Amino acid sequence: RYKDPMVLSILAAAFTEVGAFDSARSIARRGLALIESDSTPAASSLRRRLEGYTRTSVEAQRR
Repeated sequence: RYKDPMVLSILAAAFTEVGAFDSARSIARRGLALIESDSTPAASSLRRRLEGYTRTSVEAQRR
């Protein structure tokens, strides 16, 4: 459905904010898959952001 990694990043952030961590991780993984082989600076920045949503959601669930 969503094919734009930036849109997926925003969606993952929204899911994280409302505590929907499983959805945030799933969306972040989809975004990461879309930019897997992209080595541009923009893709690197987006990759860090998406990986952060995955880490944040895991850490929040541990609390």
